[in-house]
Amino acid sequence: MKVRSMLAALLGLPLLALAHPTPVVKLVEHADAIRQSLKGADRFFLHSVTIGKQDLATIRRSVSFTPDDPDVQFYVGKQADGTDVGVVLFAQANTVHGPVEVALAMTPDQKIGKVTVTRATVETKPWVQ
Repeated sequence: MKVRSMLAALLGLPLLALAHPTPVVKLVEHADAIRQSLKGADRFFLHSVTIGKQDLATIRRSVSFTPDDPDVQFYVGKQADGTDVGVVLFAQANTVHGPVEVALAMTPDQKIGKVTVTRATVETKPWVQ
């Protein structure tokens, strides 16, 4: 999978300044989101990557955004025979009503397999559900 291009696209989500923070509500546990998103996976692996200076420059140029943290973690699901099932990463978008976090699952053919809202704020919970 082309991890760099996926990460650049995901981390390039536009972020809005917070106007008034509200309490965050956990809607789905990360472990549950990973298992639900990678059906058929028997094994799960955590990977960490650091986005390089060149990729950070590409993100900044493409969407006028620079991630706060160049370190990204994602989970790879595999079947018992080693076949890739997909990748899940957790991306957060900051809205005027507070942060919304989603679990984004990508299939081995680089398509979005599933998106699950895992965290929202008390204020945004009704409309994200």
